[in-house]
Amino acid sequence: MKTKKAGMKGQSQMLEYVLLMVFVVAVILMLMLFLTWWQLSQLKVEESKGQQGKALSMLNLMLDSPYLAKENSMLDDGKLTVLSSIIDGCDELKKVYGEGWHAEVMLLDGKPRSKCTQASYPECNYWSICPEQQSEGRISRVIPVNVYRNIGFVLNVTNEALPRVYLATLNVTVYV
Repeated sequence: MKTKKAGMKGQSQMLEYVLLMVFVVAVILMLMLFLTWWQLSQLKVEESKGQQGKALSMLNLMLDSPYLAKENSMLDDGKLTVLSSIIDGCDELKKVYGEGWHAEVMLLDGKPRSKCTQASYPECNYWSICPEQQSEGRISRVIPVNVYRNIGFVLNVTNEALPRVYLATLNVTVYV
């Protein structure tokens, strides 16, 4: 009888040991799955940060670009009109800035949107550089900018002709 009880006791201890091992392995597997999920979600966050950084760097490049700006952080309406009107202007800009972006400049003058071309200049207030692409993923950044307009002179006390500077928004869209 003692051997039968000792055998049962040994079997129950062995069963407890097996169940403990199954539980430990399950916990380790769940921990591995959680850490894998966490790492993948962090990769998505980093990818999103990189795409947002690309949009912000495009804004900075355009504000300092001699192709668009008259001086530091002031866009020139004449340059914008030419770039939005010529056929291969976008191809030339893509050589400089890369692929997958679109830019829009809109004067904040309270008038309805009127696209600027060489035919409609100066009675316009909107420039679109590189046509928009149909894409599922896009990130847009909008900032206020100054636009230098060499039209509509204002005479000051000394009768000097001064160009106007308008407030506008620069919207850069990066396609992902």
